[in-house]
Amino acid sequence: MKKILVIEDHIDLRESVEELLLLNKFEVFTAQNGKTGLKAIYEVRPDLILCDNMMPEVDGYQALQTIKEKPDFANIPFIFMTAKISAESERITDGLITEMYLTKPFDDKQLLGAINRLFSTI
Repeated sequence: MKKILVIEDHIDLRESVEELLLLNKFEVFTAQNGKTGLKAIYEVRPDLILCDNMMPEVDGYQALQTIKEKPDFANIPFIFMTAKISAESERITDGLITEMYLTKPFDDKQLLGAINRLFSTI
């Protein structure tokens, strides 16, 4: 069973994504912000990370950079869940490997499609 870590500060979205993933037979772990998400990675060792980009304390870009700097975690696929994609956000992730962005609001089909595409390539 594939393990997915969901890092999202909005509880409603975090819980709805968790429920959808559980219904689709994924093992799901959640974190309420980037700081707790980074700690969870060591415990969970996820197969995929879904992460909000705008969060307090440690935002998604900082989380991505920290993860990609760790040899044990650098190859974990990473999907941003974001309210907007700007030229600035693309520059920030330049040189870091983020597999894709899902622009909020996204529907169940888009989320599952993105996850299944990633898992079919790894």
